[in-house]
Amino acid sequence: MVLAKQGVRVLGPADVDEFLALVERDPVVNVFVDHRARTTRLQPRWLGGEVWGHYDGGTLVAACHVAANLVPVNADADAVRAFAAHAPERIRSVSTIVGPQPAVDAFWSSVSPRWGTPREIRFAQPHLEIARHPLVEPDPEVRRTTTADMDALYPACVAMYTEEVGVSPERGEVPSSTGHGWCSSSPGGGRSRASTSAGA
Repeated sequence: MVLAKQGVRVLGPADVDEFLALVERDPVVNVFVDHRARTTRLQPRWLGGEVWGHYDGGTLVAACHVAANLVPVNADADAVRAFAAHAPERIRSVSTIVGPQPAVDAFWSSVSPRWGTPREIRFAQPHLEIARHPLVEPDPEVRRTTTADMDALYPACVAMYTEEVGVSPERGEVPSSTGHGWCSSSPGGGRSRASTSAGA
């Protein structure tokens, strides 16, 4: 492996600890990439893409998750420019750019002339967290899904994604994979009333 002292290189399993140390500087904002790193060990075949590291003086100072979701991590203006320079060939694999607004805005400004018109821009979408115990009791019907729920869960997930994004994931334009999900089932009916998923 060639270790970069400056610039950008693809990270791999040997870089997981260094990458997680970077992610942990802002664990709430970086919860998605933290999950991806821990479950894939930064192996491209499990990521469905790559994670790029930006180095300064031999130190990892920023990163970029590049799969169906492109997610800058701790990326200042210099890092964003470096990642954007590596991005033109990834247009066909990236469906969403998500992260802190300044980094996403700067990245999109750099690549938009080559990537074309986006389906939608949401620069005012907040990142939500709960910092205390919920004020309402948990719904007892919400549970972790299993493969036995697939017949009810799959159409619910497709409908949810289509309503939010405006295009069906079944069209083959949106590469994605689901890690796990939760659903609420109708009493006695076994039907999925609502669903949510976490994945890439």
